[in-house]
Amino acid sequence: MATLKEINTALEENKTRIYKKDFNFFNVGFVSSLAKASIREECSCEVCRANVEKLAFLANSYPDMIARGEEGKRNFEDSIEKISNHLIKNHGYAKAGWYKALYSFVGIVAGLLVATIVVFLILADNANSKSIFLLILGIAMLAGYIWGSIKDAKCEKHEKKL
Repeated sequence: MATLKEINTALEENKTRIYKKDFNFFNVGFVSSLAKASIREECSCEVCRANVEKLAFLANSYPDMIARGEEGKRNFEDSIEKISNHLIKNHGYAKAGWYKALYSFVGIVAGLLVATIVVFLILADNANSKSIFLLILGIAMLAGYIWGSIKDAKCEKHEKKL
């Protein structure tokens, strides 16, 4: 059974075998986060136990996979995505900043709806309608961002952030 220390060691040792930009572009450092979460969940989940072994394999072989060209890169990315999706769907994990982005979008949509109703139906002839529209939109977006930040903080507190 692979450990987090072994996976991190393999990641660091193989880091010099690829371009630094490739390490960041393919988000190879994310393997460590996935391994930490999978190890935490492997007691109750057979899939996570298998994922830990798969992540250990990826940590050892990612330079070769990236060097193989499109097929190897696609296999690496697909493996990472499958493991990530399993943790998100089955164990309640969330990617960093996910809730901030989601609730900011919800805030923008709600703000547009409310601002449109207020400006066009209630304040149709008001000279300050554009600034009121922008104010309502900004407040709604800020509220969504704050709400998302709170949700992200809860994920981090419960160690459910990838």
